[in-house]
Amino acid sequence: MIYKSWRNFEGEWQWRNFTAEELSCPCCGEFYYDSHSFTMLQHARNHAGKAFVINSAHRCTKHNKAVHGAKNSEHLRIAFDISLAGHDKEELISALFDSGFTTFGMYNSFIHTDRRSYKKWYGTKQSIWQNIYAKIVKVRA
Repeated sequence: MIYKSWRNFEGEWQWRNFTAEELSCPCCGEFYYDSHSFTMLQHARNHAGKAFVINSAHRCTKHNKAVHGAKNSEHLRIAFDISLAGHDKEELISALFDSGFTTFGMYNSFIHTDRRSYKKWYGTKQSIWQNIYAKIVKVRA
């Protein structure tokens, strides 16, 4: 469900390490409510045992265009770009994968994840990321 602003959300907030504001569009506050994705994110954060810095979650159409996001970006609904600062790449992807996330975009400074079915891409350092991703999937197969 989409809200014009995170301030309009009146439901019970049950994700202690995240706020509706940080998961909203940074330019206008538009908020895409998806309790299942939020629960998965909270579970991954609990599993990792470290804070997650969310670089991007939901984007309104205007903001997505301004940052040159894909025309049908999952961020137009809900997706998470999580900073790698302070995280081990393998541990972070493991926590996300074990929490139910199956789509990963792997970059130098962040990991993109969402609930689409098994999509992956390597924005940078493809050989390093391929090895990490293959190891995680193989261990859990």
